[in-house]
Amino acid sequence: MKNFLKRSLSLLLTVLMIYSLVPAMAVTAEAATITGLSDTTIGLNGTTSRWTVGSNSLTGSVTGSKFLSYYLDASETLTIKNNKGATALLSFDFSVSGNFAVGSSVTVNGTEYTAAGSHSINNLELANGGTVTIKLSADRCNASNGANTVNISITNISLVLDTRVTATFVAPDYGSYTVSYGDITETISAGTAAKEIVNQSNVQYTLTAIPGNGYKFVGWYNVTDGKYINFDTVYKVGFDTEIELKPI
Repeated sequence: MKNFLKRSLSLLLTVLMIYSLVPAMAVTAEAATITGLSDTTIGLNGTTSRWTVGSNSLTGSVTGSKFLSYYLDASETLTIKNNKGATALLSFDFSVSGNFAVGSSVTVNGTEYTAAGSHSINNLELANGGTVTIKLSADRCNASNGANTVNISITNISLVLDTRVTATFVAPDYGSYTVSYGDITETISAGTAAKEIVNQSNVQYTLTAIPGNGYKFVGWYNVTDGKYINFDTVYKVGFDTEIELKPI
């Protein structure tokens, strides 16, 4: 019995000695195709457990961790890919946040951010199959600041061909909404005629729903395709094909 205990203790000490020689390592996970965006020509590849996807938005987060006495870094890379079949223009707004200890950062298309803030990518030209990379890096946690976490929230993501497009903004059944682009704002109210606007596809429209009294906004409805494409009261979007749109 004593010999067994001695051998067990010796084995445990050997394992602990080996671990003491192992440097801090990055936490990795297998990347995969991520789905959920309404525009399926925007390819996403990353670790699915670290991203939450909406119709034209997504959020991601990584946290440094501790394993026994070893502090581990964590990182995540998201790839956004142009699957349009032709050169297209990528736009999105994003905000970064978190505990930016030394070594923690968010990198978007080669630009590193080490403090919280809001930013935009506007009409970035991507060849067919071209990609943009987003990397989240969280330094290991430690006793002084706890777990280090970095986050990114991406909204209004769009990928459009560079062409001229007619967008038809249909009157709502109730209430009204505004359509803003450049220095122009149009108001479209229930009972009025639809408004056709022709612009280059790189023009971004900001649509703001104003529900009628006693009514609640549900979402932006693509009349052409017969489906909802967004559920935010304020919706920023560009179009590269003709579309009829209305709030419901």
